[in-house]
Amino acid sequence: MASITFILALVAQAVLAQTNTKSVFVEGFEGKLKPQWHYGINGDKDPLRIKNDPKAIEEAGLVRIVDAPVRAGKHSIRFEVPRRPGSFRSEIAMQGVPLFSDYWYGFSIFIPADWVDDPQDGDIVAQWHGSAGTDKKQFKVEGDGKGRPPVALALKGNIWHITLNSSDAVVKDAKDWEKFATKREQFPLAAFRKGVWTDWVFHMRWSYKADGLVEVWQDGKQVLTHSGPNCYNDPNGPYFKIGIYHPAWKDFEAEKMAQQKVIISSKVIYHDEIRVVQNGQYKKVTPGAR
Repeated sequence: MASITFILALVAQAVLAQTNTKSVFVEGFEGKLKPQWHYGINGDKDPLRIKNDPKAIEEAGLVRIVDAPVRAGKHSIRFEVPRRPGSFRSEIAMQGVPLFSDYWYGFSIFIPADWVDDPQDGDIVAQWHGSAGTDKKQFKVEGDGKGRPPVALALKGNIWHITLNSSDAVVKDAKDWEKFATKREQFPLAAFRKGVWTDWVFHMRWSYKADGLVEVWQDGKQVLTHSGPNCYNDPNGPYFKIGIYHPAWKDFEAEKMAQQKVIISSKVIYHDEIRVVQNGQYKKVTPGAR
């Protein structure tokens, strides 16, 4: 009788474990973009953003699946932002995740050998953004600095750079902005390498309180552990984006753009091996995982 009880207990544990296992979202860009993604092209008034036509976006060269270089498989995704006022964003994004949830993200980034280091302005190449307010538009006030992503991975000069922004302020409508304040923390990492893939793993326990956590691995080596607030008091939760975001080329930055000493005709970067899982672990999302 005892042995039967023991066996039934093991079966129950196995069923429970299977029920609690979260499936890993995997995107290797081996076909069309999976439906979990949506495009983010420049500002709200950009015709390509308004039209939201994947074929038109691809033909413009902003976001397209290519067969080289690749981290794994036969394809990767290429992002380009050409230099002109109002041309500052070529990204794809996923839906937000709940506050206080635990997520793991893995991906790989290729910086071309002919990439020109930008000594004045950085490029965000992966970010987790907020959209505070019930209408999800409160963080779209251009130029007010309140739309900074909770977590961002950027290229600045010739180094990798991670930035964290957080606030416990409640923002439900425009009048709440006067009470809004952001805590900003910056973590410069090592110089980036060109012409090779760099693998990243981010582990987030999303919270605007002291129990938040950010852990980051680069090419298998842990490069950051941060305990504390890592997002906004945002009922919609942070959402994941990859691509290129170069804010210095926004329309309202025309004067700043004209003063740039290094003229860069376009920004091009590649991503591959995207993995996302809730309540996961490092080995589930690291690029190349099977």
